[in-house]
Amino acid sequence: MAALTITAAQVIPGSDAVFEEGPASGAITPGEQVYKNASTLKWTPGVNTSEAAAAARGIAVSEAAADGQRVVVQVGGSLVLGAGAAPAAGTTYYVGGAGELVPEGDLGTGAWVTPVCIGSGSNAVKIRTWATGVQHA
Repeated sequence: MAALTITAAQVIPGSDAVFEEGPASGAITPGEQVYKNASTLKWTPGVNTSEAAAAARGIAVSEAAADGQRVVVQVGGSLVLGAGAAPAAGTTYYVGGAGELVPEGDLGTGAWVTPVCIGSGSNAVKIRTWATGVQHA
């Protein structure tokens, strides 16, 4: 498996969605997993190469945002990622490269392990909030 291929136009929050919002730290596209940077308080695409950057909080769902623009982030509930992504039911997806969601098998040695969501079928996921995990051996 590889990182989910998400089409921004197919990202649709479910009726049970929980949201947060705030300024973007740079370009953010719907479907990217993001975290709130503790020093800038801006939403930033997560990456599993450092503990702070792997602290994913949710998935961006608003229209594409540039630095300083408002971004809406879904932090809980169901989220359709679309047919291109096709998340597998029961599979947990983690912070991958910048903004990516990857299955556990794609985590490299030394990566920070932070689960973001679980595939729930019908091209959707259920967002879960967990604390950042440990480094992948």
